[in-house]
Amino acid sequence: MKKKMTLSVIAVVTVLVAVIGGMFFYNNQTTVPKNWVNRTLTVDNTENRLSNWFDLYFTKNHAILVAKNSNNSEQKKTKLNKEILQAYSTKKNNPPQTGVKADLGRVDTTESNNGYTIRTKKVVFIFTKMSDGSYRSQDGTVWQFSPKE
Repeated sequence: MKKKMTLSVIAVVTVLVAVIGGMFFYNNQTTVPKNWVNRTLTVDNTENRLSNWFDLYFTKNHAILVAKNSNNSEQKKTKLNKEILQAYSTKKNNPPQTGVKADLGRVDTTESNNGYTIRTKKVVFIFTKMSDGSYRSQDGTVWQFSPKE
């Protein structure tokens, strides 16, 4: 009887350690490209097809989108723009107000030979690296990294 009790306690402790370890690993895993962690991609002023100008901030495994000034006359109705507006939960394609943040959630990154696909629960960005070091998203919008602080 004592042996069964001891085995049960050992089994429960083992399962708890495995679950807690798995949660710790999941929460601390870096899913963003290492040189993108704690950096911000900013929409370039020359080629923006989105409703607003945005900053896309990356932590080691999350992405946060921050709306900047709106009233983009070159806005196009693209899937990416629609996903971004839905991430802000805006009705009838109204652009988000300046300074409003949308937590896009955990990032899953796939690297290709010329860029990255950044998947979150709310938005999928397909970034193609350009010769000047900036990135072009699937709708043609150009994004550049803000200078390191």
